[in-house]
Amino acid sequence: MKFSLYHRCFYHLVRRIIWVYFKIWFSVRYLHWRRVPMMGPVLIVANHESFLDPPLVGVGLTRMCHYMARETLFGDKTRVKRIFTWFIRRLNAFPVSLEGSGLDGVKQTLKLLKGEQAVVIFPEGTRSEEGLLPFRSGFISLAKRAKTAIVPCGLYGAGKCMPRGAKRPKRGRIMVVYGEVISAEDVQRMPEEELLRMVEERVRELIAEAKERC
Repeated sequence: MKFSLYHRCFYHLVRRIIWVYFKIWFSVRYLHWRRVPMMGPVLIVANHESFLDPPLVGVGLTRMCHYMARETLFGDKTRVKRIFTWFIRRLNAFPVSLEGSGLDGVKQTLKLLKGEQAVVIFPEGTRSEEGLLPFRSGFISLAKRAKTAIVPCGLYGAGKCMPRGAKRPKRGRIMVVYGEVISAEDVQRMPEEELLRMVEERVRELIAEAKERC
């Protein structure tokens, strides 16, 4: 899957600006980001504390990432909404319905993974206020169908900097830790339930490491 030079330049320019902002405002630290493959399809699976999580996971990486986003973030009813939709689409967000089957989101994710892209997902399904919520299993089927690797990721501190209901973020410290790659071969070999437990446990361990180092 190819993207225009304009698209890639815009994405990386904005990524760098956000990276600087996160460094100044949140003293954010990224650990083991080189574990994420620079090429080939990969599903980056992270915990979800805050609306800050998608850019936090993506700006720590030098390769382009794509993001599932709830469809209510997209719209054209007002000028502000149209501008916001234009902006997040150019940062590779795509809409997923939280009601019904979410089939369009599944198709788009498969298309991206089969096009050798990196996709960031949050399988808890919603922001957690305390602890890690049980992972929904849908991403396992996606990974197996796309024959892609999985990289677990743990975040700590974002929920304190911008908790549920907050209108704007406050200063704080955030740590993002990327885990070891689970190869596409291992993804194909392991039973779905066993793989789901493994990914969830690894994310839990990464959150603990992030908390300790934060």
